[in-house]
Amino acid sequence: IRGKKVSEASGKPLASLEFLSSAMIQSVKPSSESQNGSTVGYEHTPEGLVSFLDTVSDAISCIESKDHRQWIQFMKSEKFMKRTAQGIDAQRRLSDKLASMVETGRDKRNTFKIELTESQAQLSSLVQATLELKKHVELAISRMFQNRPVHLIGDINLLQM
Repeated sequence: IRGKKVSEASGKPLASLEFLSSAMIQSVKPSSESQNGSTVGYEHTPEGLVSFLDTVSDAISCIESKDHRQWIQFMKSEKFMKRTAQGIDAQRRLSDKLASMVETGRDKRNTFKIELTESQAQLSSLVQATLELKKHVELAISRMFQNRPVHLIGDINLLQM
């Protein structure tokens, strides 16, 4: 049965039994040579047979497990495969969309950095002009009230050079 797919009489599919044949080969030892010098078949050791039996039992229980049978049914279901393919496609499209959004965000951030550095000089000159205007307004109001000291209050005082 080496390398072939086997199915039981009930129609349940079974996996390849190639590993079982290799386990069988490992569990046997060559017998001693016969009297005429030719070799006789293989002689099975009890330990080898026990390990082979354990291997076969584990393989059969794995193959006949509920999860394995469900996987096989899912893989044979065309509807399930289409639904899975659609889900994978939707996730791929979403991933592509998010990757493009990340790239767009990165480009915008770089553009804004450049604009900020360019407008930094304009902003500092604007702040300086505003502070000078504040001084002129304080002087003008002070003259209106007989040169009494006047100080403007509010957010204008938060401006720094």
